[in-house]
Amino acid sequence: MGERSSLFLIPKTRTYAGMTVRCEENNWVHPNEYHECVISLKSQVALSNCHVTTNVSSWSLHGSCFLYKMYSSLNKYDCYWVLGQKIFRDFVSRSLQLYTDNRTGLGYYQGNCSFTSSLPSRNGTYTYYIVSKPELADNYSYQLVISSPGQLDISSCPAFVPENASVTCKCEANPPGSPPGVVTWEGHNDSATLKLLHVHRADNGRIFVCHLTWATLQSAEFKLQVAYGPDRAEISESTFQTGAGDTVTNLTCKASDYFPDVLYTWNIPCHMEVRVDKASVCTMTFQTPETEVTCTAVNTQFSTLTAVAVMTVYGQGMLTKRDLN
Repeated sequence: MGERSSLFLIPKTRTYAGMTVRCEENNWVHPNEYHECVISLKSQVALSNCHVTTNVSSWSLHGSCFLYKMYSSLNKYDCYWVLGQKIFRDFVSRSLQLYTDNRTGLGYYQGNCSFTSSLPSRNGTYTYYIVSKPELADNYSYQLVISSPGQLDISSCPAFVPENASVTCKCEANPPGSPPGVVTWEGHNDSATLKLLHVHRADNGRIFVCHLTWATLQSAEFKLQVAYGPDRAEISESTFQTGAGDTVTNLTCKASDYFPDVLYTWNIPCHMEVRVDKASVCTMTFQTPETEVTCTAVNTQFSTLTAVAVMTVYGQGMLTKRDLN
């Protein structure tokens, strides 16, 4: 078994850097044989302010770490990021800055090690880590999850809004995706929430488009439907005599300026009531010489939106009518 010889340098100071060390072997088998090596020293590199950010709008990924306490007696410095077999290298060694450590008084280099790349296109889990020369004292890695978002949902948006009210309408994807998709309303703000103040009937029918930005673009539409009116209701009357001598009157109540529709109610029992041309026709037989008839038109979406018409009718026909709008 061969002999072994070891050399220990204590302490490991930079004064040994570049020194040539020779190990000689001198015996009858290997006379005057020797091996030489040059001593090189390097430090363990420290990291700080490591972060990785994603941007789904540009479908990109950016990572950065600040490296310090870098020293190599061979003046060899490098840094890069790794994903599987891919290497991302934006590092330039000449951009390193020399500084003096306050505690030891020794000189070291420092600088940023960053990269920018496209986000992966397929769903999955991806691990990025940083490699440095000299080697790192502590490792840093970032795990990225790519997961497609669900369909855009605007179910929280109201079907109808009363005139002069405000609207809050949220657009979202469930699940939101990873990294989360960016949801915006076209022509409005950069928020997933659409806010409209004091909508007017002129806004009725406007289309608002919500976009989800991810690897692919999704869109969904919200149609604003403003419920308004009725602004007026009027009663008209026609009277005729039956063969039995009874007085039969048709009262027609018609509302105007409303959306989407109205329901009519009468304060009297109608012998027959039919809906004709967006109006209510009430057929009645007067049993008293005078009857005050009220017709109320109510918006089908909001019962607070009403118009009222009143008519006083004699058995032989109309006496007076009033509009209570």
